[in-house]
Amino acid sequence: MFECAFLTSKRIDSFQKLGLVRWLYARGREEFTIQELTDHLFVADLSLLERSLNQLVATGLVECSAGRYRIVHSPEADYCMACLDETFKDPLARQALLDRISSFGGGYDVRPG
Repeated sequence: MFECAFLTSKRIDSFQKLGLVRWLYARGREEFTIQELTDHLFVADLSLLERSLNQLVATGLVECSAGRYRIVHSPEADYCMACLDETFKDPLARQALLDRISSFGGGYDVRPG
């Protein structure tokens, strides 16, 4: 089974959060309002997105300033996000990761683009 302490410590426990984190990370230091995120990510459930963002803010992986959200870059996060990107390149490793996430629940698209 795929294990990743980063996913656990940052409470990335759903497909939606994984997709959100990967999408934000792919955009560097850009900031987005919650409405912009719903538009870009095609998320219809604003309250679910807001809950996910608040949970990620609580872990320190995402920050919010004046209603704008962005990923927080740190050596640990950068290393772990690069590892997740590499995992997505290998079909078997990617499936193990998705199986692990699905054991938490959720069911959203995890593609970053």
